[in-house]
Amino acid sequence: RAAIAGNRAAAAMNLALLDPFELHSELPEVIEEQLVASGNALVCAFNRRGNLLAAGCADARVVIWDFETYGIARTLEGHKGRVTAVSWTRSSRRLLSASMDCQLILWEVLGGTASVTIDLGFPIYHAEMHPLDRRVCLACVHPPGAVYVQHLEPQR
Repeated sequence: RAAIAGNRAAAAMNLALLDPFELHSELPEVIEEQLVASGNALVCAFNRRGNLLAAGCADARVVIWDFETYGIARTLEGHKGRVTAVSWTRSSRRLLSASMDCQLILWEVLGGTASVTIDLGFPIYHAEMHPLDRRVCLACVHPPGAVYVQHLEPQR
């Protein structure tokens, strides 16, 4: 028993001496693909299925890539300041974007149109859709450093 315990202790000490990159030899050594858009992507989020990737850009655009083809599926334009957050609804039919221009925009992804635009009056640093209710989101603004629970009602 003492020999087995000694072997385990030696193995644990040797593990600490190993190169951490050798433990993850299955990781790729090079980037396989690069998604390119003309704006600088600041934030990004996959939809629930993982086949679409939305990126909020410094030039106020939201770019959506088809992650299976790596092609741009849609470009959404409506913000006037850099985009600080993107968040998908559960169904992936809508995408919420937030910006330093104080606006939350809920996009209809298929048509590329804004269904709801809300001006909170403060720059928005982060926003997130409710995981179950597509009519509710959270928005973090500064100042005053508050978190808003915002109801998203379609424009009529």
